[in-house]
Amino acid sequence: MVLRKDVVITGIGVVSPIGTGVDRFWSSLVEGRSGIRELTHVTPEMLPYTYGGQLNGFDPKAYVRPRKTLKVMSRELQTAFSACVMATQQSGFDAAGTPKERIGTVFGSEMLYGEPEEIQPTVARSSPDGRFQPELWGQSAMKEIFPLWMLKYLPNMAACHYGIAIGALGPNNTIVMGDTSGLSAVAESISVIQRGAADVVVTCSTGTRVSLTRLLYQGSVPYGSRRDPLESSSRPFASERDGLIGGEGAAAVILESREHAERRGANVIATVAGYSCNYGAPAPGERGSAAALTQAIQYAIERAGATPEEIGIAISHAMGDPMLDKIDAQVHSSIVPNAIVTAPKGATGHTGAGCGVMEMCTAALALKHGVVPPTVNADLKEPQYGIDLAATARPTDATLAVQSNHSATGNAIAVVLRKD
Repeated sequence: MVLRKDVVITGIGVVSPIGTGVDRFWSSLVEGRSGIRELTHVTPEMLPYTYGGQLNGFDPKAYVRPRKTLKVMSRELQTAFSACVMATQQSGFDAAGTPKERIGTVFGSEMLYGEPEEIQPTVARSSPDGRFQPELWGQSAMKEIFPLWMLKYLPNMAACHYGIAIGALGPNNTIVMGDTSGLSAVAESISVIQRGAADVVVTCSTGTRVSLTRLLYQGSVPYGSRRDPLESSSRPFASERDGLIGGEGAAAVILESREHAERRGANVIATVAGYSCNYGAPAPGERGSAAALTQAIQYAIERAGATPEEIGIAISHAMGDPMLDKIDAQVHSSIVPNAIVTAPKGATGHTGAGCGVMEMCTAALALKHGVVPPTVNADLKEPQYGIDLAATARPTDATLAVQSNHSATGNAIAVVLRKD
C-alpha cells in the first residue's frame, strides 16, 4: 500500500547531548563527536552509573514561553517544548495564519520519573523510626509537596503545553510505547493528515535514561560498563558491548501535507514515504524480536513503493545491548544489503522515547546533505556482522533512507524517507 497523500517534513528541532539546534546536532554527528560525559547529578556514592549523554549548555529559558510554566515542567517537558519551538521556527510555519482546528500535536513519550529529592523530606517524615508508615504519608504530602507536582510528570503534558502555546485545536495525542514511542507518534501524525483531520502536525518525542530515578530502575536492558576513554562507553555493534549508555533529549518535526506546504511556500526537507508498526513476542530469555523488526522494515519499504535494494541509508536502533544489536545487524544485513548503516546512539547515548524522532531527523538530514554520519566507536564492530557500518562521514547520492526502532518487549517500527 503506497501512502495516498504525501506527508512532508518542513522543520526540525533537536535538543541532544551533542548539541542543541539542528546545525550543532548535525555538525557533531558528522564530525563523530561523543556526548558521553560525567553526569553532574550522580555520584559514586549514589550509583555506579555516573556517566551518560547529559545535555550540555541547554537553557530552557531561551525557548519556553511563558517562563512561569517552567515550574510545572520536568526536564523532559522542557526539552520537548524547546525542540518544538526550533522546529516551528525552521519550518516558517505561522500558527496564527492557520485555522487552529487544522493544527495537531502528536507526541511520543514515556513514564516520567519524579526526582527523589522532591519527595525525600516527606518520605523521611513518614518514617520516624526508620520504617515507612503509609498512614503518615498523606498528611505530610499535603503539607510539603508542591500542589502541582504531578503535572510536571504526566507523559501527555508536553503535547498539552505546546498545543496551548500555539493555540492548536486539532488532534492532540501522546503515545507511550517505550523505545518505539517517537516513530509511533510519527505514524499517528501521518494518519491524522491523511484522514483529513489536520493540515499540520507538530510531532515530537522526548525522554531520558539518565535521570536519577530512571538510573535506579534500569528495566530489562542492562547499563553498559564504563570504558577508557569515557567517550568509548557507548558502543553499538561492538564486540565487547554489554549494555546501553543512557542519554537525554528531545526532537521535533513539523509534518504537513505536501499541498499545504507548497501552498505556503515551505521548504521541504524530506518526504515520509512509508511506515509500518509490528510486534513479535520475544523468545524465552531473549530481548526483542527479529521477526517484528524484519516485517517493520520490509513493509515500510513496500508502502513507500520501493525495493530493499533502493535503500541507501539505514539509521539503526543499535545501542550496545548484546541481544538487540545482534537483531539489528542480522535484519539490516539481510533486508537492506546496499545501505550504509549508522547508529546515532554511539554519540548521544540512549535518550529513551526521545530517540525515535531524533533519529528520524538524522535520516532526513543525511538525505538532505548527501552524507551518512559515522557511528562513534565503529572501529569496535563485531567482525562477523555483515553490515556496511559508517566509521567516517560517508558521501552518498541515496534518495531513500530507512530508520527503525525496536524494543526489548518485541515492538518494532520503521519509516522510509525520500529525498525531496
